Amino acid sequence: MLSTRDIAILLKLIALGENNLTQVKLAVSLCLSQSEVSAGLARLEKSSLIHRLNATPVVIKKACEEFFLHGFRYVYPLEKGDFTIGIPTSYAAPVFAGKFLNGDDPIPVWACAYGTAKGIAVEPLYPNLPMALHEYPNEQFYALLAVVDSLRQNKVRDRAIASELFVTLLRGNYANSPA
Repeated sequence: MLSTRDIAILLKLIALGENNLTQVKLAVSLCLSQSEVSAGLARLEKSSLIHRLNATPVVIKKACEEFFLHGFRYVYPLEKGDFTIGIPTSYAAPVFAGKFLNGDDPIPVWACAYGTAKGIAVEPLYPNLPMALHEYPNEQFYALLAVVDSLRQNKVRDRAIASELFVTLLRGNYANSPA
């Protein structure tokens, strides 16, 4: 069974594209232990979301697309908490700029001390995720995390826009992605 940490590992691999990191560097960039990354990669391979080519993990994009667009929200629903300060996620993240007209409702955020926005706390995929984004910023990874948070919601409109963005990011065709 995949853990939410495994999902973060997978999204990091997608964000890295051809620029794979060693397991040690991957673990450091995610603020996870090397054993968590090693076990996560094994579970991702067993779930047919990656395969290994000469010990290098390679993302199976078609399988990822099917999993995230059709099953992810049922396994990992988005859980909301209290009003707090944190990092904007879901439709409030920069990747969705200009795609939504936000009303007066509080935005979803990952609660953390170095966040810049006030909103309703949503659970990140794992507790150290906001710290990983703060310590090792990666726009593509942040975009993927925010998009999959939108895929976890019950709002059909949000999921439809997020689905398109996810496919674009997965295929590496996102115009604003870093080189």
